[in-house]
Amino acid sequence: LAQDEDIYELPLENLLDIEITSVSKGAEKVSTAAAAIYVITQEDIKRSGVTSIPEALRMAPGIHVARISSSQWAITARGFNRQFSNKLLVLMDGRTIYSPLFSGVLWDVQDTAIEDIERIEVIRGPGGTLWGANAVNGVINIITKNAKDTNGTLVSLAAGDHDKSITTVRQGQEIGDNTHMRVYAKHAETNGLKKTDGTDEEGDWLMSRSGFRMDKEISPGETITFQGDVYSGDRDSSLFIPTTTAGVTTPQEGGEFLKGGNILTKWSTKRSASEETIVQAYIDISHRDQPLLEVKNTTFDFDIQDRFKINDRNEVVYGAGFRQISESLNDSAFLNYTPDRRNDSIFSAFAQDKYTIIPDTLFFTFGSKFEKNEYTGFEYQPNVRASWLIDDQQSAWAAISRAVRTPSRGEDGLVLRIGGFGGVAFVTQAGNTNIQSEELIAYELGYKVAPKQNISIDVTGFFNDYTNLRTFEGTGLSRVADNKGFGESYGVELNTDWQVNRNWKLAGGYSYFNLTLHRLPDSTDTLFFEPEENNSPHNLLNVRSYYSFPNRISWDNSTYFVDNLKGSTNVDSYWRYDSRIGWQVYD
Repeated sequence: LAQDEDIYELPLENLLDIEITSVSKGAEKVSTAAAAIYVITQEDIKRSGVTSIPEALRMAPGIHVARISSSQWAITARGFNRQFSNKLLVLMDGRTIYSPLFSGVLWDVQDTAIEDIERIEVIRGPGGTLWGANAVNGVINIITKNAKDTNGTLVSLAAGDHDKSITTVRQGQEIGDNTHMRVYAKHAETNGLKKTDGTDEEGDWLMSRSGFRMDKEISPGETITFQGDVYSGDRDSSLFIPTTTAGVTTPQEGGEFLKGGNILTKWSTKRSASEETIVQAYIDISHRDQPLLEVKNTTFDFDIQDRFKINDRNEVVYGAGFRQISESLNDSAFLNYTPDRRNDSIFSAFAQDKYTIIPDTLFFTFGSKFEKNEYTGFEYQPNVRASWLIDDQQSAWAAISRAVRTPSRGEDGLVLRIGGFGGVAFVTQAGNTNIQSEELIAYELGYKVAPKQNISIDVTGFFNDYTNLRTFEGTGLSRVADNKGFGESYGVELNTDWQVNRNWKLAGGYSYFNLTLHRLPDSTDTLFFEPEENNSPHNLLNVRSYYSFPNRISWDNSTYFVDNLKGSTNVDSYWRYDSRIGWQVYD
């Protein structure tokens, strides 16, 4: 920790000038980005005391984080929250971790040495123009540190009544001229959550992982990266399934076992501040064995992008990509995919131009992503953005974007039998090979201001118009996936930072959100409204205080408010308070 720079002792303009890459796929400052973006830094993570990536995401305004079990999370931006939130795209070092099988993120396997995370860039709002399908309501990009920033030995130990133990060991060093490498290993044991009556819930969770990263500077501006991870874990679980020997359902004891790994390589050359080429490829393999379903998945992804200036007014970024997804499924009579083996290919290309209308003041950005997938065919996702740097203290921006969520395997070819009596399922929920992508047209306005050197405020308003939302149509014992839903959402998001003095910083975020859904007149899905409208709170609030005492002692406090969830979820509103005291023994 001694070699880490303490960001809270820097002037505020350095906080606002943190460089990001997720908005334009090129380095730019938070203060001038034409998007609703929030950066969670390594210092934020360290001083919050969080032990997982989902817990860290609570710090971002407008992000709803709900814990389901010891290892399962529901995380979303701007509504539609569920275990598999299907409108939020998540990446780690440019590797997408969005599951094509369920449409969402399997958060139980998304982890790393949390001390190695450099920052988490959280975009609220569509990112489909640059990142492709499923970046509908937001993009989360988790970026780990360059290996040269993790030289030395790290040993981290944590223990508690819920996180039973978390052990991390990491070793980093220079292995050649301008070449650095680190390796790490991490093991975590987590107890099941407590029920509201105080009894223990099943779901004890064990996860082990290890990995490496190597970075080499080939020449000034030219670098190459190799990195990879492997993991394995298991969780206690039980399911209620149809049975031939009981009235309706009976519990089936079992466990869930999973393992996997990935390897990624990236080459980049930066010719100037506005000219850069990046080539990236990765392979991701996963195996998940659980009651009723066993899944083996292999993903290969190749991506190339280039950024350059045509002249003093036009800065262009463009690229192309290919992704191959191979899946093999062993299912059951109650959960069945057709076919049980499938290979899908996705071809993509994008281009975006940032046009300078008035130098250093007014900019106009337009572009689109084009994709061809094997579920819905050709998709396009354009956006138009304008940014106005009013003066050195304030800026404004506006955007109109189109984004799509493509169907998952489940919506295309799944047959799910729910419940049963005497061995006969009483509800069959089936996929539909003709289902179309869900669509969004989003309108956003943003304003950023630093009225004083030590204060910054960022506010965003948005209106989202959804069409082709998924419904399940039918009567009696059979329901089939379709696109007979539509709706609107709107909201406002605010975050602020106040550097009270050199030793004390306050930060906070607030968001208001409202979603209204409708069905086409011929829809029979009477369950469409309630789960989606009521699974995201209207109000979210967080306030954080970071204070540094003499002798390297810090005291950090966080308060969170989450509004109630109505309907069948029926979760009361609650306050949460976290406190941390730390002592850095040596400088």
